[in-house]
Amino acid sequence: PLRVAVIGAGPAGLTFALALLRRRADAHVTLIDKADDHERAPTFDASRSYTIDITGHGARAVRDVDVAARFDAELIRFR
Repeated sequence: PLRVAVIGAGPAGLTFALALLRRRADAHVTLIDKADDHERAPTFDASRSYTIDITGHGARAVRDVDVAARFDAELIRFR
């Protein structure tokens, strides 16, 4: 089996991990991120909006792993 550690669970790391898992049935991916719980991270504030801008190669990657529609459906719109 293919064993891979992905360092960083941001948009790029998560997209890479998902793409790899969908392409390799024998893959085992371990995600490693510095924050244990992003909703409890010191910089997270549930009362404000956060912008994630994914363009160019990143947008193509998100479409390739077929999660763009889910992002659109689950967006929290700006206030």
